[in-house]
Amino acid sequence: MLSTAQVTDDACFCTRGDEFLQSRPARDQMRGDVRFPFLAVPAEGETIYSVLCRTWERSGIHQTKLLDALTGQPLVRRLFATVPAYLHTLSRLVPVGHPWVDISNTINSNTLFPYLSYFDTTDQRESATQVWEGHNPGQGARLTLGLQAYERGLLPRSPRFCPECIVADDLAEGFSYFHREHQVPGVAVCWLHGSVLAHGCVKCGSYPLRDRALSMAGRCLCTKSIKPLPAFGKLPADRDILQWIANESAYMVASDGSRVACVRERFRHLAAKNGFGSIRNLSKFKFARAMERRFGGDILSWVGYPPWTDRKPSPWIGRFLSRRGYESRTPALVFLLFVGLFADSVESFDEAATHITPDDGAVHAAESARKSPTTRVAKLANNKSPRSNLTDALVANKYRLQPAAKQLGISLYSFASEAMLQKIRVPLPPPTRSSLGPVRLASIHADIEKGIPQAQIVKRHVIGTWTLLRILLDSPGLYQVHKVAAVYRPREFHREKILELVNGTDGASRRFIQVSLPGSYDYLIRWDKQWFHSLVPRQKRNPSRRAKTDWKKVDKDLAARVQKAVDELCSLPRPKRLTNYGILGRVGASTKFNSARRKYPLVAKILHSVAESRPKFLRRKIAWAIAEMKKTGTAISVNTLRRKVGLPSKELRPYRKVIVETAKRVGAEIHLRSFFMG
Repeated sequence: MLSTAQVTDDACFCTRGDEFLQSRPARDQMRGDVRFPFLAVPAEGETIYSVLCRTWERSGIHQTKLLDALTGQPLVRRLFATVPAYLHTLSRLVPVGHPWVDISNTINSNTLFPYLSYFDTTDQRESATQVWEGHNPGQGARLTLGLQAYERGLLPRSPRFCPECIVADDLAEGFSYFHREHQVPGVAVCWLHGSVLAHGCVKCGSYPLRDRALSMAGRCLCTKSIKPLPAFGKLPADRDILQWIANESAYMVASDGSRVACVRERFRHLAAKNGFGSIRNLSKFKFARAMERRFGGDILSWVGYPPWTDRKPSPWIGRFLSRRGYESRTPALVFLLFVGLFADSVESFDEAATHITPDDGAVHAAESARKSPTTRVAKLANNKSPRSNLTDALVANKYRLQPAAKQLGISLYSFASEAMLQKIRVPLPPPTRSSLGPVRLASIHADIEKGIPQAQIVKRHVIGTWTLLRILLDSPGLYQVHKVAAVYRPREFHREKILELVNGTDGASRRFIQVSLPGSYDYLIRWDKQWFHSLVPRQKRNPSRRAKTDWKKVDKDLAARVQKAVDELCSLPRPKRLTNYGILGRVGASTKFNSARRKYPLVAKILHSVAESRPKFLRRKIAWAIAEMKKTGTAISVNTLRRKVGLPSKELRPYRKVIVETAKRVGAEIHLRSFFMG
């Protein structure tokens, strides 16, 4: 695997890149006949655009040719997308062994795909991944992630960076880069430092810069350091809410997706439990007021989702609560706003959802049946007790439903439904009872008690809907029994499938069940976790565990290897910048160290003492170049020195004083007409 940290000579990049571009026509590259000879290895969370910028900085190849060679097109703005559409071509042209050969790894590690699909089901995420893994998908692929549903202007038009992050990255890795956490829609501040994000330079403009489409984070055309250009003109006053959005968005980008099987249904249950109405009839006004109290009207309007429109709840609230919108794509930011109403964070929301007891589903269904909205009987009756109205009307009309409903001025079905909910018995007419017969009637009762859907009962026993309603009226309480059983019936169905799989497979593990029966696994983990865990206990670990790791010895050994790598880098004929990234990459311990920094105090101490900032490295490289020119008797000028150091003249001029003092100290000759003599 090739990376910028492993190459010691900058000229090597340019030479090999030119040879690659001249060796085969572009159409051969697009067929995958040849691969690009080098490409920077992406840092953790680095965007695709950022990696190409770092490659261009070291290659010396024209930026348009580099883009065309790696993506098959010269437009850089298409790389700013949340999920670039040229991953298939890129995977076939990167060097063998590069992480981007695996498109799935690229999508999940270097794009915003995990954030955009966080609240999707497993099937939706897999389907969307397959679409983006295809051959350079176009506009249709945007529909799989719901990008067209985001408010206009919410998606970033230029790559963003945090001014504090580029300083920290430069010290830790040896280079600055664009983080994908900063490109999330609706994020205005850095989740780590709290700084307002920037997208360019005050003097040079926003990225991409003029005549420099590929530019690393924090770099511009200025001779001095960049003056960050804020990505947002005016932000809401409440920075705590903006910080919360940034923190939760960063968590979602680095996660594999929500553990909640159906997020919308979970919201409906939480809303009903917290006084937003019943599950079937949630109040949009209560949601709008709650959103305004939680986030503030200014921030909601700033992100493009105001709580009120013309003094009414905004349409986006109603669309989210409607069951008709379950199949449509909703922006992840909207889900995040609803999560903020019921939990402190996305992680706590997921954890709370995984601890629901198995009886919660039945409780919700039963409560929904008992707390149904007041019918027209209660609204039209003058008496405060609608039960007495129904009973009196039935007695006065000898338990005939049609005349009783006509007496109260309501429809026949409304009268029957109210009587069924109030458990008022209306005897089954003798002709209907005799035509059904006792055996057939008992079979219908048994199916009702099992919770079989009413449509299936009607079809199975060849009866009408009205006949089934009269049977329910003949047995008060049978309707509630059916409602509760309808909730438990799926549980028994999934239990049977799991039991059949476990009994037919020796040593079936939880992972095996999850892969074989994902639907049943998700249902039982959500609603019947205790039973599932008792049936399939966690597998015991191997008793012959290896001895406890001696971290002090491991740290000491790695510190010796790191010190040896530092000595080798310092002894190179041409100076090379000492960075954590380059040193650890030389000994092959970058991932090991970064995953457990606290366990390597000696290594951290060595890295902290030898790591060079860019200005410090330039001073050392200039001193080396002057010493070499002294040996060959070459007079020092801007032109001769920049060639030796390998830097443009505009970056050498600020070090004029350092160059003059170094030349005097070593006795090197400065050209009489040089800029340094002035």
